[in-house]
Amino acid sequence: MRRSRGFWRSVLTRAVLWLRAEEERMRSYIFTEAEAERLLQWLRTGDEDDAARMIFVGIRRDLRRLVVHLDLAMLVMRELRRQGRWGRRLSLPSEMGEKVATLEAMMRALKTK
Repeated sequence: MRRSRGFWRSVLTRAVLWLRAEEERMRSYIFTEAEAERLLQWLRTGDEDDAARMIFVGIRRDLRRLVVHLDLAMLVMRELRRQGRWGRRLSLPSEMGEKVATLEAMMRALKTK
């Protein structure tokens, strides 16, 4: 079956929006690996260098905002638990899962063409 240009334009538009959403995914860390290692080393040994001091400055400067964000994450986690949606894998509402599956199928179709 031959598809129209309008069909492919809409598929491409959805794919671009989906890819942008992937790029805008939330970070999964507060400290980089190097920062975490440096902080753990400082806690174990007490050795302090300029890099460690710069991390301390960042913590002091942004602590209030970090605490607010952690509190928000905890509130979201509690609500998801209350709804029975917290577990090994976060479950999405069914209609959202269907949309994601449709977009993934469209992306696979684009890759095979």
